[in-house]
Parts: sequence; structure tokens; C-alpha cells
Amino acid sequence: MAPGPLWYYRRVGFNAQLPGLILGRLESCGARRPTTAAGFFFSALTAVFFLSAFGRDFIFRDSYHEFYPMMLMWGWSRGLPPSWNPYVNLGAPLAGSVVQAAFYPVQLVLLGALRLSPLLVMNLFIYLHYWLAAMGMWALLRAVGGRAAGPVAGAVGYGFGGYLVSMSYARNLLPGFGLVPLALALLIVARRNNRLSLAASAGMCLGLVLLGGDPQAFVVTFVAGPAAAPLLVPGRWTRQASPLRAVAVPAVFWLAALLTAAAELLPALANFAGLGRSGGFGGQALAWSFHPARMVEFFSAGFFGSAWPFNAYWGGFTAGAGFALPMALSCYLGAWTIAAAAAMIASRPLARPTLVFGVGAVIALLLAFGGHTPLYPFLLAHIPGFGIFRYPEKYLFWFTLCAAALAGLGTDAALEDARSRRAAFWVTSAVAVALALAAVLAWAARLKLTAMLAPMLTETVGPNASAAVEMIVSALAHSGATFGLCAAVVWVAAQDRRLWIVPALFLFSDLFATGRPLLMAEPGFYQSPSRFADVIAEREKSSSHDGPCRFAEGRPCLQPGRFRVFRDNSIPPPLNTVSYFNGIMAVNQVQLRRWERETLKPNLAVMDGIEEFAGMNVASGAAFDARMRELTLDQLPRYNVKYAVIPTEAEQQDAGYRVLDRLGGASLVELERVWPRAYFVPFEAIMARPEESSPSAPSAEAGWATTPDAPPPEARVIDYTPDRVTIEVNAPTPGWLALNDAYGPGWTCDAGPIARLDRLVRAVRVPAGPRRVEFFYRPPLLRPGLAATLLGMVLGLIGIHLGRSRLEKRRPPSGSSASGAAT
Repeated sequence: MAPGPLWYYRRVGFNAQLPGLILGRLESCGARRPTTAAGFFFSALTAVFFLSAFGRDFIFRDSYHEFYPMMLMWGWSRGLPPSWNPYVNLGAPLAGSVVQAAFYPVQLVLLGALRLSPLLVMNLFIYLHYWLAAMGMWALLRAVGGRAAGPVAGAVGYGFGGYLVSMSYARNLLPGFGLVPLALALLIVARRNNRLSLAASAGMCLGLVLLGGDPQAFVVTFVAGPAAAPLLVPGRWTRQASPLRAVAVPAVFWLAALLTAAAELLPALANFAGLGRSGGFGGQALAWSFHPARMVEFFSAGFFGSAWPFNAYWGGFTAGAGFALPMALSCYLGAWTIAAAAAMIASRPLARPTLVFGVGAVIALLLAFGGHTPLYPFLLAHIPGFGIFRYPEKYLFWFTLCAAALAGLGTDAALEDARSRRAAFWVTSAVAVALALAAVLAWAARLKLTAMLAPMLTETVGPNASAAVEMIVSALAHSGATFGLCAAVVWVAAQDRRLWIVPALFLFSDLFATGRPLLMAEPGFYQSPSRFADVIAEREKSSSHDGPCRFAEGRPCLQPGRFRVFRDNSIPPPLNTVSYFNGIMAVNQVQLRRWERETLKPNLAVMDGIEEFAGMNVASGAAFDARMRELTLDQLPRYNVKYAVIPTEAEQQDAGYRVLDRLGGASLVELERVWPRAYFVPFEAIMARPEESSPSAPSAEAGWATTPDAPPPEARVIDYTPDRVTIEVNAPTPGWLALNDAYGPGWTCDAGPIARLDRLVRAVRVPAGPRRVEFFYRPPLLRPGLAATLLGMVLGLIGIHLGRSRLEKRRPPSGSSASGAAT
């Protein structure tokens, strides 16, 4: 390894000074065990960054992605590993739904082996993956030739940058953030040293991304990773690659990734044709685009305090475009990140890492713009399967990764090269001056700006455009001061190489001050039942189906398999979720989520163990999606829906329900004539498909000949778990036993073939007389998928051990001049 800054410091005879002694110990530890030193360093930063959230519950965007798997996977510790999710949309696959992370090793260990509570696991999950994100970027920068300062600064900019912190409420995205840089790092080292073992390890890391619930990050890295890796190999390869081995490295990477992801991938492919998402989103995806005007957030620093209120509504260009609340997402990567990335581009524009990461950042930003540029619509129209991902804004992930990588390399360049140092100083100073000048001009022209901004602000709550201009002026001044301080840090750090840690600590402080408000957390948010859930629980006390909650022990929970609840998504949030700051409307996300919980908004009702008829579900069938679009409120009781939440203004007299409670513009109603979860139907009431010769034949799809005026006779459900349902029926005549759950591949019945009744639910023929019937769920291709995943993980772990040991053997002695290159 090349001599560090303290080597020069000691040579001039100042060893006895305390600063030199302390820095010497740190540098010595980092030189001997760099990975261990980085691990401890980033562990400390992660703890500090999330300190305000310790002891609180993170508030998630979609509890379907977050708490459903946690509650269901809790069964692993009791020998009840579920593969089906009974809580949403008449039921849907849990294994094979891709985003549910049913077989992600992290949560399997935390839930199944350590038996931690689901809520604790959700918080630990966040801490772990932000630490992994920083460590992964540190490893990636080391792999492409970064030295001491650069990998640390780049890792801080990536792991704690605004975009990744904004995504703390989307747990299914975090595995991609944490593991993709590590997978790329291993792939680059494998390509440089032509090690198939390390290629297998890189593929395993990428496969874990899909197991963790992030298919988009998996697909992009699977396609682009092998193409970018050889371009990022620093210097000359340590061993000349044969053409066969050059092809074998990416092939092993792809194979290991597919093997590791197979437990989710194979069942998902088996179910894909029948899913509502199989046709893609098309133009709907364009609504989730990143507006170009929001690039101002790249410079929205909060080191001296944020003048603009969190979640302030800008109106205009954000209205109706997916995220209408700009500050719910931040793109700020830190003043030092911008300065160092600019230094790298200005001083080494033709270097391979500069070109790869620079081009990658531009492409990712153009994709994130979605419908605001011609690129995304063109790809949507010409690349099959491109429209499956409906979230163009998520491509900011790769922009963040590329920008942080450029900043890491630029940090090394700025501390070692005078040209890079000057570029960083002048770019940062120019940004600071531009922001300060913009603040002065905005203050001088505040009257004209008020008139210009007025149409952009929402008119529903009485906007104050004058206050908005004052806040903009203040925000510009704060950001300009932050970039001015960054320019001073560039100048100070350049004076003495001993101060290489100063940029990283400044960057962390900058990101901590700016990104901390993005962490939505509240003590005990999920601990108590919602108001409507309390009302429902009180109504259900006398039910004969009362029993223990099997999958959410220690929490209020209603027995699965009893009834469903529908919640109308058109209910507008009440005005008390809107707060004001100097007359500017701001939506309080915590208040909004609390109201959504109280009114059983889809994806949050599961906290009380309530099954939903609506709600977002990536694995719901196309038939269910089509039926949802045509159903009316009076038809819901046919599907075991007993309660509904509707807008208060939509209440009607004599509409087949009774109002139980009202809250914030929403009304909880109890529906009449509710059909049971399981019921018996005589043959003559069912009409088979036209091509079937007999109405009693086991049709693949059957419909009602005449819909009964009253609910059919109930069959007794004696055991109801996600993967197994046991029913007792005493049929007066031969007929059909219907289970009011979703029909889907993988379900079998001991009584015979399962038919699809009324396009949605499961039914099976039964003879006259008493009978016990059991439905079983075995996801298609799950067993071979699990076997392949286990093989991929074993190969990846072995590859890490073999690759590391062989590289250790090839490393020259520590005193040789070649040690730095080998390291």
C-alpha cells in the first residue's frame, strides 16, 4: 500500500504530538484491516443518523410490502411457513409475488432463527440496509481504485444521500440500495482477476436483491453490470484473460444470480401470465415521473436550517403526478458530493470510471424524467416488458449511485491533484455565489415573483404566495451558505493530507441536517387498533368464530377467514392533515398516515388483522382487477365483505347497509345479506362454460345460472391458515362447495379438481351427505426454486471464501512496492 499522510508527518519528527498519534492509530487500523475499520465507522454513522428513530415505529408507504410478510413470516418460527397471503384481494401469492421478500435471508434469520418481533425486525431491516449501502459503495470505490478518503466520502454521499433516505418508508426497495454496489464491486474484482468464484459471489448478491423484493434493481444490474464491469477495472489486469474465461465470468455471474433468485423467480414466472400486471402499465407509468424542475432539490441544502417546510405543496408541475408532495422525496446528495463529482469530471474527463459513471448518471436521470422526455416513452413502446415497472422516478437510484461514485473518486483526486483541487474549489464557490446572487435577486424581485408563483400554488386552502417567496429567498441563502462552507472545507482539506477525513465528516453533517426530516417515525404507531377496527372488533365479540390470532401474536387481531372489509379509495383526506407555515400549505405525513390507519385505508388495515377486499397487490390476478372495475357496493357482500368504508357524502338511505361510525369524512358501514366464507350450491344453480357438455362437469370456469336472492347455505370452516383451509359440509344433494377465496395456480383439493366460480373464487364438486374437504396451497415451481436458491447461496459463499484466499496468496509482501496495486 502506498505511504499514507502520516508517513510524511512522522518523517519530519512530530510523532509525539497527540493529533499525529491519534490519526496514526486510525490509519494503522485502516491499513491493516480496512474492511473492519470501515464497518465500525459506518455502523457509528448509521446509528447517529437514525438516532431520532430509535424506539419509534417507521411509518411505511405500503404496509402490504412491509407488515404483511412480517406478520405471515412470523409463522416460520412455529413451523408454519406460509406461501399464500389471505389478507388482500380474496388472497394472493406470498411466495412468488417478487416484492414480498418471503425468502429473503435477512428476515428469515431475524424472524425465524432469532424470533424477534415483526415490528423490531422492520426497524432493524432499515438500519442494516443503510449500513450495507455505505459498505457496498465503499467496496465498489475500492474495487475501481479508490484510496482512503474517496471510498469513505463516496459511501457517505451514497448511503445517507437524500434519495436513499427518502426511500426509508419503502422497505422492499432497500435490498437493492444496499446490495447492488456490493454486487458490482465483486463483479469488478472477479473481472480484474478472472475469478469465477468471485463472479458467483457477485451473482449471489444480485440474486438476494430479487429475494429482498426489488425486481427493478435486479433487472437493470443483471443487464448493465457485466457490460460496465470490464470498463471499471483499474489499470492493467493482473492476469491476461483467455477469451473463454472473459465470457465465463459474466456467464457465472448471471447463472448465480438466477439460481439465488429462483425461489421467488420461478413461482413468479409460473403465476405471471394470470397477473394483472402482466400487460404492463403503459402510459400509467408516466404519471410517476420526476419533473425536471425538481432538479432544484439537488442544491437544497439544510445545513443552516430548512426554510421550506417539510412536505410543502408546490402545486403546478407536481399536481396529479404521482408524488404531489415534493419534499416527501429529496434528491440532495450534499455539497461535497457535487464539488467532488465536478472535480472528477473536470480534471479526468476521459478516465474510464468518469465516462462510465458520468454516462450512467445522465442516462439514469433521463429515465427518471419519464414522460417529460422522449426517451422513456420510446423505450416503453419498443422494448417488451419495459412497461412492467411503473415508477420512472426510481431511476434516481442509479443516478445517486453514479454521482456518489464520481464524488468518491473526485475526493481522492482533489486531495492529491492540484488541478482537481482547483476545480472542486471553483465549482463549489461558483455554486455558492450563484445561490447567494439568486437569493438577492429573488428578494429584490419578490413582488413580481409573488405574482408568478400564485398560479402554481394550490387554491383549495388559501395560499400565501408572498410567504412562499420569502421562504424561497431564505432557502437559497441557506443553501448558498452551505456551499460556501464546502468551498472552505475543500481549501482546508487540501492544505494537509492528514485531514482526509474532514470532507467525509462535513458531508455527513450536511446530509444529516438536510435528510433527518425525511424519516417518518412515531412511537407506537402500530401498537393500538384503529378507531374503525375497534368498532368492528366490538361488533364481532359475539361471533361464534372467535379464536386466537395465529400469525400476529401479541397484537389485536381478528381471526382470519371470517369476513372482509372494503375501503373506498376515493375518500379525500380531511383538512386537519394539512398544516400551515407562514401561510403555505404543508401536508403532515404522520398525521395523514394516522388518519389513513384510523379509517382502515388499504395496506394499513392488516395492522388489526383485517382482511381487505381492495388494496394494492402486485400479485393479484387479472380477473380480480377486471372484476374490481365493474363491482358496485351492493355486490360486495357476495365476496364475504361485511364492512365497508365509504365517503360520508355518499351515504344513502335504504341502501343495504347501516352506518356504524364516522371519522374525517369517512363512514364505516355494515353491509347486509353477507355471503359466508364457504357455502354450498346445488348443481342447477351453476352454469358451466358453453363447451362443457354437463353442468356438473368439473369446469375450469363456471358462473351463476341465477344469482340467489339470499346468501347460500353456509359450510363450516373448522381450520383456516394461509396455505390450508379445512371445511365441513353436509350437502343435501350433490353440488358445489365454494370457498370465497381467490382461485389461483397451486391450489389443490382432496375432493377433486378445483373450478373457478364467478370468475374469482374456488369451488369443488361434493356428493350428498356430510364430508370434510381440505384445500392445500403449493406454489408452482417452489420446491425446485428453493433448491436452486440454496445452491446459488452455497456457491456464492464458497466463492467469497475461495476468491479471498486466492487473492491473499497472490498479494505481495506488505513492504514491497507492488503492495499498493495488489491491495
